[in-house]
Amino acid sequence: MNAALIPVFTAVLVLASGCGGTAQQMAPAAASAAASAPPGGSSAGSAAAKAPPATVKVSYAQPVAATAAMWMAHDNGTFKKYGVNTDVVRIAPPADIQAMVGGDTQFGFGGTGAMAAAAGGANLKFIAITTGVYLQTVFANNSIQKMSDLVGKSVGATTKGGPSDFAIHTVLAREGVDASKVNILYLRDDNANVAALESGQIPAAILTSPNNLRAAKDGFHLVVDMTPLKIHTATQGIFVRADWAQQHQDTVLNFLKAYLESVKVDKTDAAAAKATITKWTQIEDQAIVDESYRSTLAGLAWDPVPLDDEFQNIIDLTDDPKIKALTPSAYYDASYLQKLDGFIHDLYPNGIPSD
Repeated sequence: MNAALIPVFTAVLVLASGCGGTAQQMAPAAASAAASAPPGGSSAGSAAAKAPPATVKVSYAQPVAATAAMWMAHDNGTFKKYGVNTDVVRIAPPADIQAMVGGDTQFGFGGTGAMAAAAGGANLKFIAITTGVYLQTVFANNSIQKMSDLVGKSVGATTKGGPSDFAIHTVLAREGVDASKVNILYLRDDNANVAALESGQIPAAILTSPNNLRAAKDGFHLVVDMTPLKIHTATQGIFVRADWAQQHQDTVLNFLKAYLESVKVDKTDAAAAKATITKWTQIEDQAIVDESYRSTLAGLAWDPVPLDDEFQNIIDLTDDPKIKALTPSAYYDASYLQKLDGFIHDLYPNGIPSD
């Protein structure tokens, strides 16, 4: 392994957990905005409420570049522009789910853990899928040139039932490889997977950015890049407790307005997005920041309305009978974003970019 990279990634693990988004991290609120359109209205540039802003706590599961739009909305005062005060905190799974069920948080950015909780009876719903495609890559040593070469061998993933597990099963199925003939080792996180590659414990691993850059620098080669395949899945989304959201529909709509506006900035202002990524992940290596932004940008949804097939992918692949027992629509509520069709049209008067 490139020794120079070790401190950088150690710092990410240690310091990123401190990126809380408390009052000290908040940018000053934007100047007082004009009176707003009613929640669900179509004015993209107007503030959302004259009443004092609600205060909501927002959790994110991991300090990854795909969360940058939410961080930007917090730092730049965009949430406040639409009448919502935010306290942004990192809470790792499954504590993020427990915090929401207990009412300690109101919005969560995370993945399939919320599906498992909903299948187990928690009143949670996704109101947006912010990243609806797989962004993982498979890197390997020279003994693995194609996915079928993994038959009878090991590949590293993170956790069983997590995004990398579903990703490796998806790509194996796509390549016609029986996953039961591949030894999938769950090594907790990408750092452990890269370390296992380097030590020769495993010949291949499925990785997320920027760990693919680490693997490449260490001499491993790319076998599959899933990003251009555009395979739909629920990689990351915004979830809420459904009863709370119903009781606070204005806050939910205004929160989504601010997020949508920041997605546009994230997608079109690379310098601002990278500065935000650097701040919240504590990664200072510019090459790593550049790769994180590049690799997540393609999967970031301009209009993150949840879709059946994003959840069906998980239902098809999971071995959790409770998740399989429910239909995709049981896991999401698209009505909030549907109410913002006019707002989204005003953000993109020439049509939502296709990228």
